Amino acid sequence: MRLSVRTRLMLIISLVFTIVFALVFVFGGLALSLSTKKQVDEKLAIDHIRMTELFEKEFTRLLKLTGTERKILRDDFYEELDEIYRLKNEFCIFSLEREGNRSVLAGGLPNVQLLLPKGFLDLPAGYYNQNLASLHYRVLISRHTWGVLIIGIENQTALEVANQFKHLLVFMVPLALVLIFIGGGFLSKKVMQPVVDVTKAAQDISIAHLHHRLPEYKAQDEFGVLVNTLNDMLNRIEEGAKQMRQFTQDAAHELRTPLTLLRGELEMFYQQDNIDDDMRESLQKMLDRSIGLNQIIDDLLLLAHSDSGKFELSRTPVKLDLLVNDIADDARTLIGDKPITVFIEKNDPVVFLGDEQLLRRLLLNLTSNAIKYTERGNITFSLVKNKKIIFSLSDTGIGIPAEHLPAVFDRFYRADTSRSSGSGGSGLGLAICQWIVHAHGGDIHISSIVGTGTSVTVSLPTKIV
Repeated sequence: MRLSVRTRLMLIISLVFTIVFALVFVFGGLALSLSTKKQVDEKLAIDHIRMTELFEKEFTRLLKLTGTERKILRDDFYEELDEIYRLKNEFCIFSLEREGNRSVLAGGLPNVQLLLPKGFLDLPAGYYNQNLASLHYRVLISRHTWGVLIIGIENQTALEVANQFKHLLVFMVPLALVLIFIGGGFLSKKVMQPVVDVTKAAQDISIAHLHHRLPEYKAQDEFGVLVNTLNDMLNRIEEGAKQMRQFTQDAAHELRTPLTLLRGELEMFYQQDNIDDDMRESLQKMLDRSIGLNQIIDDLLLLAHSDSGKFELSRTPVKLDLLVNDIADDARTLIGDKPITVFIEKNDPVVFLGDEQLLRRLLLNLTSNAIKYTERGNITFSLVKNKKIIFSLSDTGIGIPAEHLPAVFDRFYRADTSRSSGSGGSGLGLAICQWIVHAHGGDIHISSIVGTGTSVTVSLPTKIV
């Protein structure tokens, strides 16, 4: 009996949690050792402050006195140290510097100054671990204008804990890592392989390839039910897309004939001499509207054919640099009286195997948009060939708000009235541009700053696979 996805995931989670528990146990012990050391260090810091204050308030005269007076004060200091450290597993050492001479006063561990290794008093200030009389001590060294203060506390428990967990870590951490990588990798591969297969298949499904289906999954578990449900959903989506595509084509064809007749009659009426100027202006507006509607119908038919996946590109060698020159010349004509300068920043010689009419339409659509939304300034073309063919078109127009950029390639999408009202646009131009680029195996990206301008970048492969 094949286990369900839920059962397999449960096994993986149990394994991972078992390993994590072991690691938590190990690192918990390490944390305990560090916590113990931290507590000792805090106590050393407190003792350091107390002993510093004691010496500086009551015994700094040892640095100046001589003879009997110094001996009496030193004996008092010894008694003070003995009273503080006599019953503790601690010690305290004062190394006093006086005119180049060093005198050492200590309390706590007997003869502790003799047990210290050579040069210990010259170590930099800080915390140290030191073995004295077969015991482990945590030692704090601090330096002052009057000399060196050394305070030590026995820390045998922390050392034993640290050593025990150190040995455990040496063996358990590598073992745990091996188990995680080997066991987790093996189990995750087994469990997730069907998901990987379905993901790869789903990436090939698009509006133009709705006939593709997810691979059959024979096991009767939750994942098998999901795959079957998704395939049923794809069947319904494909059927709906076919109906919408057919409706679009039928509507476009049905509208094309009467619009063509209407345009012809308007043109014939417009050419008559016995109409006044107001009527001629109205006729001109109606002619413009009918031409725009015909363009929308052509765009809809093109997109409908592209969605069906039946549109065949007529690939021929296209000299893109010459095409850019042609479009730049067209742009200089289309700008009319606008104070706009057209530049070709760079134009590498490029021969690309593609559909010349579609590529020309791509560049012309992008150029028309740039002119439409630029009142003054520059429109700059660039064509560069490196690992990829990069065409870019930038303008100094009104720009596109950032919140609208993700949707600019959607069909019939208008960012706002300032970019559409009176412009004659259908909202299909960028959608067609995106399809043309994708059909040639490329990618298109738009970046824009409101009030500064817009830049469109088209990348095409140097080789057609």
